[in-house]
Amino acid sequence: MKEVKHKVITRVLLFCLVLLFNMETAPLVSAQQKFGNLPQYLKREHFIIYHDNRILAHTLIDKAEHYYRQVLKDLGAENFDPFSKRPCPIYLYKNKRDYIESAHAPAWSSGIARYNPPRFATYEGARNFKDTIFPHELTHLLLFILMEGRPIPLWLNEGLAQYEEADFGRTKKPHLKRIIKRGSYIKLGELFDMQTYPEDKQKIDFFYLESAAMIEFLKKEGSGESFDLFLLKIKRGLDTKAALREAYGDKFSDMETLEQRWIEFIEKCY
Repeated sequence: MKEVKHKVITRVLLFCLVLLFNMETAPLVSAQQKFGNLPQYLKREHFIIYHDNRILAHTLIDKAEHYYRQVLKDLGAENFDPFSKRPCPIYLYKNKRDYIESAHAPAWSSGIARYNPPRFATYEGARNFKDTIFPHELTHLLLFILMEGRPIPLWLNEGLAQYEEADFGRTKKPHLKRIIKRGSYIKLGELFDMQTYPEDKQKIDFFYLESAAMIEFLKKEGSGESFDLFLLKIKRGLDTKAALREAYGDKFSDMETLEQRWIEFIEKCY
């Protein structure tokens, strides 16, 4: 009787171990089937990284969690947690060839985000991914989810993404200040109305820098609630100028006043 009981207990334990193994490896098997042979995975609260480089994966996932919290805070959405129930995958490939082939990424890119379902891909040795490309693309992704897929003004979408890049303050602000002094910047009325990217490369640089500077300016004007309300008005379908009036009241009575105060802010703070 004892021998029979022992065999039953052994079989139950073995079944539990097999079930646990299958539960732990299921996401990995799925990743191998869909995104190439990435033999390991590392999971945190909001992200799961499929990889073949544990040291780099630990660094990347720590950065991912940091920027996730930072971007949501800057969007005025600290209580919004879209990756809590289903962590967002990041696929870290060994080299650029595997990245391009498995993620179907453009050859010129070093990192890419997909929206449906949310996911990221990059490769070992990708330049500026952790502190530039990832926070930029993460901002696009979280803003898209927050706005529930509604249209977002081009300058706002790219300005927020550029603003979150780690090197925006260190290297790009002095350049913008020189552009403003020369008077060769894009006027704000034109910037707000843009629906496509400028064709001229120099003007593209101006577009990104000015958009990010406008984000910083608006976040520091009035209370933080003003910018949060501005985003809410955009979500409800207002254009930039109407949303500014609703969120900031008569603080900017017209475009000329807004532009002058923005320039003064750049000259003083940049």
